[in-house]
Amino acid sequence: MRLKSNPAGDQRGITGLETAIILILFVVVASVFAFTVLSTGIFAWERSKETVFAGI
Repeated sequence: MRLKSNPAGDQRGITGLETAIILILFVVVASVFAFTVLSTGIFAWERSKETVFAGI
């Protein structure tokens, strides 16, 4: 029976696959956030336009 001196010795750093997954998740979250901000801005712009036209 062979004992390992370091049980975590077989683990290496982050692989390219893990890095790619993290990058893809970052892009997806950023795009959802950007879409939310843009749609909120467009909604506010439409409401302000209606207010201006009502005032005129």
